[in-house]
Amino acid sequence: MKSRSLIAMLRARSHHLRDIGSNTLVTYIGMALSLVSAPLVVQAVGADGRGVLAGSFALVQVLTYVAPLGLTRGMAMQLQRRREVSVWGLIVMTGMGILAAAMVLVLAPFLSGGDDRIAFGMQIAALLLPLQGVANLGASLSIMSTRTTTYNLIRASTLIVPSGVQVLLFVLGALTLPLAYAAMLLGTVLAVVVGTVAAIIAIRGAHNAPVPWGFSLRTWASTLSESLASRLDIAALTMFAPASAVGVYAIAMTCSNAAGGVTQAINRVGLVKFVHEPEDSKDSLRSIGRVGVIASTVSGVLVLALVSLLWNVLFGAEFGLLPLLVALLLVGRSLQDQWALRIHYETARESAGVVSAASLCGLVTLVLVITTLVLLQQVNEVSVALAFCAGVMGRMAAYALLTRGRMSKESLS
Repeated sequence: MKSRSLIAMLRARSHHLRDIGSNTLVTYIGMALSLVSAPLVVQAVGADGRGVLAGSFALVQVLTYVAPLGLTRGMAMQLQRRREVSVWGLIVMTGMGILAAAMVLVLAPFLSGGDDRIAFGMQIAALLLPLQGVANLGASLSIMSTRTTTYNLIRASTLIVPSGVQVLLFVLGALTLPLAYAAMLLGTVLAVVVGTVAAIIAIRGAHNAPVPWGFSLRTWASTLSESLASRLDIAALTMFAPASAVGVYAIAMTCSNAAGGVTQAINRVGLVKFVHEPEDSKDSLRSIGRVGVIASTVSGVLVLALVSLLWNVLFGAEFGLLPLLVALLLVGRSLQDQWALRIHYETARESAGVVSAASLCGLVTLVLVITTLVLLQQVNEVSVALAFCAGVMGRMAAYALLTRGRMSKESLS
């Protein structure tokens, strides 16, 4: 019996290591291509053009996660644990996507800071919103059911395809702003198609069930806060700063994101453990969190060293703030990865209250800082990066306080 249990444990760990390896591979291929394509795009379209690309997708990316009203996670847990699906939930997600797309089509001229190029880019990208809820459901199910290949295809669509196409276009001497935008849109289209197909396959044969409004709406509150917080920095720069500033900030975000590949892969394996081994989830949260911090620190030091040495060669003199921005965003990104792990933990517990409250605290912190910057007319790359860090810190601090209170109540009961 002992030998069988040992073999089972080794097989489970081997499976987790394969998942981490494949997820990390996709992440770092994508990040490597992003780092290669970033200076090429800047050479082709300038910092101003790079800012147009970032601004075109920022709002739509927020609505991708906000519009489904949190039903993505709630319905994914239904399917994974009980083989149930809400038909009305699917209808609601699609309907909300249609409403979100209509809103962007109408409001894009006002939300683009008066830049017609950004407004048009927003409107085209918004046409995919009606299918995003179902596509995100397919992606969530792929993680929870350990269908690593499907999930990596979805991730590769947005991480690898856009940058790969942009590099190819540059080599061919054909990289222009419209084609750079088309490459990014192509990645989103592929992700939506693969995610939608994965969701359709997963829901076949599932029993109909009520809409999981309770858990979903609590989750949606945190998703709303998360999505707004994750793009409010870019949105503020788009509305109150030149497109060139948005471009420099977007490149800094790309560089800082390159440090999170291993940590994010570890987090995804953590979600699987939380879902399938709930009795060990507290210990897993602590151990996975420690490993993630170490991975983020090592990767961050390497990324910052490379950026500090090569920024002028790769991007040019107008990117002089890049090392400072990357250093600030690396701090925020490391905390963001730890926060993502805690979202996975609370999702597996089907407990969204603490996450929602902590997310709201982080969003309020970020909004207050950015509002102050707007009033003082100090919206720039560095101040917005500091605001981003403040928002993530506020979120983590609130979570620590709230979970401490929850543990005290549980021990008393």
